[in-house]
Amino acid sequence: MYKTEVEKFQNEMQEMKDGLVSIVAKEFYQRIEKLKDQCLSGDISSATVTSIDNTLEKFDKVWKGYVAHDELQNAIKSIREFMKGTKADMLKVDDEFREAIGDGMSAIVDQLKNSSDPILTRKLDM
Repeated sequence: MYKTEVEKFQNEMQEMKDGLVSIVAKEFYQRIEKLKDQCLSGDISSATVTSIDNTLEKFDKVWKGYVAHDELQNAIKSIREFMKGTKADMLKVDDEFREAIGDGMSAIVDQLKNSSDPILTRKLDM
């Protein structure tokens, strides 16, 4: 009976970890897909850039210690590299920079969307 309860608890903990990975992936996916679309159209919203910065900050403060998923960690690292120092005004005035950021976000979106890991993709709106 004890062994069964321990196994049940471990399964519940794994479900919580998997659910967190899905939630975090969805948070980032929605924001970077929106920025990708804005970069392609040339109509950049400051709120979108700020939203990505806020989500990166939230990840560092809330989720970082609990998300042990290599593919998601790599995607977040890439997002962080592309967004470091990026401001909406920069994207609005520099076509080449906007295209580079759009291409980067597109690659990350594709990476998340095409992942073979169902934990990563199960909550994504595709």
